[in-house]
Amino acid sequence: MRSSLRYYILSIALLFSVHGLHAQLVPNNTVPYNLATYLVQNVLVGQGVQVSNITYTGDTAAIGFFTAANTNLGIDSGVVISTGSIYKTPGPNTFGNTTTIFNGAGDSLLTAYGGDTTRDAAILEFDFVAVTDTLQFNYVFGSEEYPEFVGPPCGTATYNDVFGFFLSGPNPIGGNYDQHNLATVGTSSLIVGINNLNCQCFSSYYICNDPNNANQLPANQCASVYNCPTTSVGTTIEYDGLTQVMNVYSPLVCGQTYHIKMAIADGGDWQYDSGIFIEAKSFKGPSLRMVIQSDSTGSSLDTALLEGCTSTGFEFIRQGNLNDTIIVPLYYAGTAVNGVDYIQLPDSVVILPDSTTYTLDIQSIFDALPEGTETILIYSDSVITPCAVYPPDTLVFTITDQSLFEVTGLSDTSLTCPGDPMNYTVNISGGTGPYSYQWGDGSTALSRTFSPMADTLLIFEATDSCGNQHYRDTVSLLVPIDTPLIASLNDTLICEGDVLYLNPNGSGGFNPVQFSWQDGSNGQTFSSIPATSGYYWFEMTDACGFVRRDSMYLNLSPSPNANYGYVAYPDQSVSFTNLSTNSSIYNWNFGDGSGMSGLADPVYTYDAGGTYTVWLTIENADGCMDSVSRLVDVIPVFHLYIPNAFSPNNDLLNDCFQVIGEGFTNFSIGIYDRWGKEVYYSEDLMDCWDGTFEGKDVEAGTYTYRVKLILPLESDFQIEKGYLFLTR
Repeated sequence: MRSSLRYYILSIALLFSVHGLHAQLVPNNTVPYNLATYLVQNVLVGQGVQVSNITYTGDTAAIGFFTAANTNLGIDSGVVISTGSIYKTPGPNTFGNTTTIFNGAGDSLLTAYGGDTTRDAAILEFDFVAVTDTLQFNYVFGSEEYPEFVGPPCGTATYNDVFGFFLSGPNPIGGNYDQHNLATVGTSSLIVGINNLNCQCFSSYYICNDPNNANQLPANQCASVYNCPTTSVGTTIEYDGLTQVMNVYSPLVCGQTYHIKMAIADGGDWQYDSGIFIEAKSFKGPSLRMVIQSDSTGSSLDTALLEGCTSTGFEFIRQGNLNDTIIVPLYYAGTAVNGVDYIQLPDSVVILPDSTTYTLDIQSIFDALPEGTETILIYSDSVITPCAVYPPDTLVFTITDQSLFEVTGLSDTSLTCPGDPMNYTVNISGGTGPYSYQWGDGSTALSRTFSPMADTLLIFEATDSCGNQHYRDTVSLLVPIDTPLIASLNDTLICEGDVLYLNPNGSGGFNPVQFSWQDGSNGQTFSSIPATSGYYWFEMTDACGFVRRDSMYLNLSPSPNANYGYVAYPDQSVSFTNLSTNSSIYNWNFGDGSGMSGLADPVYTYDAGGTYTVWLTIENADGCMDSVSRLVDVIPVFHLYIPNAFSPNNDLLNDCFQVIGEGFTNFSIGIYDRWGKEVYYSEDLMDCWDGTFEGKDVEAGTYTYRVKLILPLESDFQIEKGYLFLTR
């Protein structure tokens, strides 16, 4: 029976609860992430960097910490600085013009770079002491100004947001850096920005994140090779365009003090947010890492060695000052012994000037002893140079015993009669494939048939690809003078409707051997679908005239019949009634991936409404089974709350109007002034009207709303109208 929307609205007044949604990109500028000193010292800089004089200029909502695992940002966490609120950076990307207006000042340096007046500048500055010859860190730039305000390829349009990383301090080639912008595209001198980096210009650095790409002007559209999303579903970041992860590198004078200014601002107006995401700990000093060696395809080699068979390796990767020769002490631990379980590795390595890598290979030694999994712990000591301290590092490898090399399928065999065929199918397992093998006569077939007239000796040899384990065996084919016929049947029980299959497994005698069953059939096996219990017998006769007779009794168990009914309740619970017969064991699968029950008549509450396929499997005392499934409609919980007043006066109390609820679909809302003009429209339940229209505050007074949605288990839209009071 269709329930009225007004009934659900009345119910929600008592039962309303809010369920928050969490995007994969999560910004945070609560304490301590709203403090510039904390963000620089504990998030941005890595080991070995000394910083001081940390300042931040801009709105407090424009800077903070973020995490972005499993997003297309390319950076897991770090510091975000934006022209708008950082809380507007998470996806899904449902708007192409997300904007925050702080009415903040711009920055003269950014204005000079952008070519237009800047506003809402956010600036993070600090001093640092160079502990290497190179400054490095990683970042991503994103903006809502993509793609609408992209100028001609590598264009000159100035209606863009602008940012930069401005370095001041001694230049190694002479003179000083004077607010030198490090935010450049690749090795060019071109500044990273909307017009200089997009899908028409330096496109290899660009990521299209615009679900509305197909509707953009042709000059602004990205081609299909950029894989722009076609829907906001699954987009994890709000900005319509992003750069790939960009790398900042700049030569430094070791031991000198530098100043860096990380700044971003709106260009031309306050509209359309942009942001820079700087990777945590990427602003760092020199490093010397031990990493697993890569093969020719760029994939890392395995850290697990197969004893005496496989090899691997590792390499030192140095970043920072390349002018020094560094000697790295190495130490070895673990259950594997250097020089005993693996070929001797040195106690130190020398990395020469201008060398960024040094590689060592690891080769295990086969000893055929059952040692289980052994570990190789390799760690380097700290290396101190006149300009830097390279911290220690550790790698762990394992050596696993080769599995036992086995060959099965070969055995001495006595034939029933001379000339009888004998088939051998050899199975090789263990060790490491591919295998090498052959019979004594040179054949390399794993499946062979022999029909000897006299006793025969067979030879089979095999080895695995590691070459450490070998197999050699001989088997005999014995031809008997006479053997008795052997065959029998065992009493059995089957379920009604199942196939009775009988195989007496006869042996002995001389071929050909004839079989006959009580129904006149003469196959070696018997099959039928019996209707009643009773006796079955057979006779077996070989070419020598020997006869073997046996019988068995079949007990036919009545099959169970699975059936059930159900009643669904409006709280997402369902009561099931078992209507099955001839059963004693019941197994319910409620179709939601987790619900199971062994009760005869269970009551189950689902986590969500919808239609589920519910299976009932039954079994009788003899193990006979039956099952049945039905589509069960689960009535979902429905909540809806529509406020009737709000006061957008920035007092942080009831500042915006938002419809809240759950259990319905196809939601939309329109708000109209007293002349019937639409001042707000949204199809996103998470949106909140701030009392503005076209960027300006609307007048206080009475407005009407029109909510449209589809109720649970309904197919037609329901419409709810009412009044809204806006006060200031």
